[in-house]
Amino acid sequence: MRVNLIGTWRPDLSELLGVMSAIEPVLALRIYCERMKIEQTFRDLKSLLQLDKLMNQQHAMMEQVIALVLLAFSLGTLIGEQFKDEWCAEQSSTQRTPARRGPRARAQAAQRKRQRYSGLFILLKLKLSWSAARVKRIVRKAYHQFMTLLFPPVRTFI
Repeated sequence: MRVNLIGTWRPDLSELLGVMSAIEPVLALRIYCERMKIEQTFRDLKSLLQLDKLMNQQHAMMEQVIALVLLAFSLGTLIGEQFKDEWCAEQSSTQRTPARRGPRARAQAAQRKRQRYSGLFILLKLKLSWSAARVKRIVRKAYHQFMTLLFPPVRTFI
């Protein structure tokens, strides 16, 4: 079987990202990067939302609480990923060549480290002070993504 080997070096990763797939290389890399976001999100679900500490007396109540937590988590993740995309784009546009081992180099290393976190982590932990219009635009984009997940466009023959 023929496979494609894809490798890329991204500044937000500490080492080469390699993917082997039978599908088109660009698509395989994009899918794998989205998968990485899902893994980071699950890690944050356990640590940030403290889902492992839920204790309910009745099974039905536990299901309702988990449903609410997962709904909040889904919305937080979608909004957080939009915030992360905006924040990373803003950070990379202001990035300059740092002096060796100076405060700038340390700041850029910290920024690369943060890019590895999920959007939910960035949304909850970073103190971003953006204008209300910018935040509304970001939330609107996340809302449209959420609605597309709930009501996907389906072709019909009617």
